[in-house]
Amino acid sequence: MSNANINLFSIKKGLSREQRLATIKKALIKLGFKYKPTKSEEVSNREEFDQAINGLVRGFLPIVKSIEASIEMTPNHSDQYLNVITCAKDQSFNTRVVIATALIKAGANEQGVECAMNSLGIYKKGDCDEKEI
Repeated sequence: MSNANINLFSIKKGLSREQRLATIKKALIKLGFKYKPTKSEEVSNREEFDQAINGLVRGFLPIVKSIEASIEMTPNHSDQYLNVITCAKDQSFNTRVVIATALIKAGANEQGVECAMNSLGIYKKGDCDEKEI
């Protein structure tokens, strides 16, 4: 899955690209990541964002592997992904979106993460397909 294909949740309608990236950077800083601006002017904001997300992805890999290997108590492990998404001190919308994006990039079940986000009132296009197992 390429980085460019992950666009599950919007930050806010009407914001410019730079404003959206600044908002995501603030969420990463609130998660405890240090933002170090690059010295090179050639590095775009998107590359900086991708580098920060990739740092989160590396941290989430063992968590996602553990969740996916466990017994499915809710469809697509949505309950466990909800626990991960809401574990941060900062419970802002942007922080949750950054965590959800990193979880999916780390190999999490996309539908499970979407269902967790839906239960928080953050909706993707379409509804979460809850079904009994």
